[in-house]
Amino acid sequence: MEAPRAFSTSRSRTSLRHLLPNLMTEVIVLGTSAIGWAVLTATTLSFLGLGVQLPQPDWGSDLAAGATYLSTSWWLSTFPGLGITVTILLANFTGDSLMTALDPREGLRPVQSFRSLVLGQRRPRPWERAASAAAPGTAAAAPPKAADDAVPDRPVRTEDGQ
Repeated sequence: MEAPRAFSTSRSRTSLRHLLPNLMTEVIVLGTSAIGWAVLTATTLSFLGLGVQLPQPDWGSDLAAGATYLSTSWWLSTFPGLGITVTILLANFTGDSLMTALDPREGLRPVQSFRSLVLGQRRPRPWERAASAAAPGTAAAAPPKAADDAVPDRPVRTEDGQ
């Protein structure tokens, strides 16, 4: 943080320009993971009988009520459990995708498909693409073009270099 001081910028400008964009992704991830923890805590307390009581609908009380009939009516506990799981996963995936989209080191960019997000695949960063293209022997050589694919202005180079 010495460079902004050297140019005598104000503390508020330094905070808005440098600190806030870098903290924003962390705050978003913490907020969305807090949503998941809040859902889990509320349903756990309701399951134990310490939260929302039975006349009011709640996933935790639905799980507790359906636990006695699990052998005959499995769906009474299964679907509230799936609802809890899906809600927590969606909150976490939303935080991860927002973190990826709003990362100040990469600039604003669109989020990839849901499949690549779930599988943990990501686009290579620009400096990773440049490093992998420049590294010798890392990528296979492109096959020579066929004669009918050649651009008329450029001669086609054959394997013997002519």
